Amino acid sequence: MEQEAKQLFWRDKKLPYIEARSAYNSKACYEKHTHPSLSIGIVEAGLSQYQYQRMNKTIGSGSIVIIDPEEIHACNPKSHEPWAYKMLNIDPIWLANLKGEINRGIVKYGYFNQAYLEDPVVYESIRSLYVLLLSSTELLEKETQIIRFFSVLFSRYGDIPFQSLKAKDNQKLKLARHYIADNCTSKLSIDQISAASNLSNYYLIRAFKQAYGLTPHAFQIDQRINLSKKMLKSGMSLAEVAFSVGFSDQSHFHRCFKKRVAATPRQYQNSFIT
Repeated sequence: MEQEAKQLFWRDKKLPYIEARSAYNSKACYEKHTHPSLSIGIVEAGLSQYQYQRMNKTIGSGSIVIIDPEEIHACNPKSHEPWAYKMLNIDPIWLANLKGEINRGIVKYGYFNQAYLEDPVVYESIRSLYVLLLSSTELLEKETQIIRFFSVLFSRYGDIPFQSLKAKDNQKLKLARHYIADNCTSKLSIDQISAASNLSNYYLIRAFKQAYGLTPHAFQIDQRINLSKKMLKSGMSLAEVAFSVGFSDQSHFHRCFKKRVAATPRQYQNSFIT
């Protein structure tokens, strides 16, 4: 019995510059077309005929395609056999701004220098980013991983060489750290932290991790756990503590707490209540 074709479209109003799409067991065909976004896709199963600029190539599992905005293209199942793929569509203005931040304000035309890749590291990164986007992970972590992914992609297949960074615990990073600590129970965005510390999003993510050993989101979780310990000692219920420190549900709080304390919230609380 032939498996049913499945399609999924994802978007989030808090992340207006990126959308995702996937298809499984699809035989749907497209006429040549364009779209305003930059698109990055991976083939997970089956074969497809990739037509883009002067390229007309049969591609299969493990393949990566990069399609510039407004470029005519088509990517259809080979011999009308089913295939599976994942796509990320990125706003070109957002991507150009990120490129400028990475390149220290120097704006260069174009995005990436290849339209077809076979790179297992990038392939798995796209799959991981897709899964993350569709998960209930907090906004700050999603933003962090989006920026990190495209930063690496620019360094590998853009015209921006990877630049070493020796970040120190400077005043702006301290402002970022204090802002996160003071607002750790809130749903923070990378823009809020950058504005509070007068840093670019790209520099903040990269320099914060180098200076303190944690990403901004990981530091926020760390601060939440420290705050939760005080509440647990006071005898507050686990559900109340989880909500008070900013977790969306008790199970997420339980997982994060155990990873950092090597004990469950209940075990920790019981050790102080006699």
